[in-house]
Amino acid sequence: MKKVVVMGGSFNPPTIAHQKMLIYVVEQLGADKGVFVPSPYDYVYAKMERKGMPEEALSDRVRIKMLAAMCEDDPRLEVDDVECRNPENWYTTETMNYMQEKYPDAHITCLGGADRVRGYINAYRFIPFTDKYSYTVVTRGDDDPMAILKEKPEAWERRNRFNIIPAPQDLDGISSSAIRNKLRAGEEGAKDMCHPKVWELLIKHRK
Repeated sequence: MKKVVVMGGSFNPPTIAHQKMLIYVVEQLGADKGVFVPSPYDYVYAKMERKGMPEEALSDRVRIKMLAAMCEDDPRLEVDDVECRNPENWYTTETMNYMQEKYPDAHITCLGGADRVRGYINAYRFIPFTDKYSYTVVTRGDDDPMAILKEKPEAWERRNRFNIIPAPQDLDGISSSAIRNKLRAGEEGAKDMCHPKVWELLIKHRK
């Protein structure tokens, strides 16, 4: 059976860590495809507004263009704007259902960090979700997703629906927020965290 890895996120902006992480997980799982699914602008804007920097929210069009540029490096990668096209009442389950319809013969897995595991198992659609899909969890340091799964009997019973993968070691410190912080402070190093084409677009569209 084919496998498709779905990686959601704000990608404000996308970093080389996002690209390398998705490629890494695709290879670790022997998957056929990795798909970036950016969150809609309203969500990104609200997130940045809470931080007091709404002007740093990049538009859907720009983030999708940035992600598409990164996907040009690997034919297994693509970007899908489904969440940007459905900004209201659309959650991970809806995205995964959409992906299943798009790739009917594939197993779809949702990629996230270990910090999301508790949220996964407490989601009200956790059981029907794991009936159809799996979670792929990337861990760092002392992360212990299995300990969190043990907190709920129904989650522990479905532990085989979680793929636990240690994160690659060369991505520490690379993040969208680190790029924004360095740009805001006029510090060096932001460019090194970006794909060259992403950097060009970021400088062009930065407010």
